Amino acid sequence: MEDIKIKEIFENIYEVDLGDGVRRIATKSLVEGKRIYGEKIIKIDGVEYRIWNPNKSKLAAAIINGLKIMPIKKVRRFFIWGHQQEQLRLMLPILLKNPQFIQLNILQEL
Repeated sequence: MEDIKIKEIFENIYEVDLGDGVRRIATKSLVEGKRIYGEKIIKIDGVEYRIWNPNKSKLAAAIINGLKIMPIKKVRRFFIWGHQQEQLRLMLPILLKNPQFIQLNILQEL
C-alpha cells in the first residue's frame, strides 16, 4: 500500500492524498466504523477519517474548487432535529469546539 498523505487545511478539515492525483477532503470520525453515506473510511496512524463526497457535500465541493476562507464558525452547542441527524454528524467536528452533541428524536402521533 502506498503512503497516504494528509494535511489539515482548515480546523478539523483535512486534504487527503492517496497518491492517485485526486483531491479528497476528510474529517476525523466521531464514531469509528460508522458510515453515513457509504463514504470511504481510511485509517492513518490509528485515527479514522471519513472521505467526503463532493457530489453530496457543498462544503467539500467548495473546498476542492478553491474555497480560501472557512464560512463556518465553531459553536459550543448544536442541536440536531429530525431526519437530518445522520448527515449533520459529518459536520460536527467542524461546528463544535468539543465534538459532543445532543440528539432529539420527536415522534409525531398521527
